[in-house]
Amino acid sequence: MEKLTNSPDSCEQTRKSIRGKIKNTQRAYLAGFIDGEGSIGLYSTNSPKQRQSGWTPSFYSRICVGNTDAEIPKFLKEIYGGWLGLENREFNGQKVLPIHRYNATGKICDCILRDIVPYLKQKKDRALMVIKYYQNRKKLTWDEKESLRLKLVGLNGNSRKNYHPQRLNERTPYIKGQKSFQQNDLIKGEAIV
Repeated sequence: MEKLTNSPDSCEQTRKSIRGKIKNTQRAYLAGFIDGEGSIGLYSTNSPKQRQSGWTPSFYSRICVGNTDAEIPKFLKEIYGGWLGLENREFNGQKVLPIHRYNATGKICDCILRDIVPYLKQKKDRALMVIKYYQNRKKLTWDEKESLRLKLVGLNGNSRKNYHPQRLNERTPYIKGQKSFQQNDLIKGEAIV
């Protein structure tokens, strides 16, 4: 694994304040939770249309975790800081359990990733790229940041515009004219995944 160096504005102060509050077993649990229920990425503050008009976006690293149980998002907030949100949802016109969302950007995101990266499995490459971005963000050009952001999007294994939103498996491409997934198909065993 690549050695991570601490930049002057790294999360050392945050780490000192949490040392003793979180155990390695908890870090490992959080890593597993984030591997399964979270997202790690680099985002820009505006759309391609705004970029065409000459607007220069800024970039930020972000970690987001969502679950119907508020325990883990609240735990992350208590230990590291960040933001909590509640997303109310509907499915087929009926309300379903809301999603409790935890978000962290910048320094807090960097701190969380440095704490859990040894335990990550699926998202380890993403985490290392985001940590590297955060360390070097002031030295990188806009094009380098955008290139890194696009590499992270590529690690998803998909580009969201090419995937059908009703699919059981997001990685299954949507082919125009192909039958859409319906609830009845699942019961009949005919779902296309």
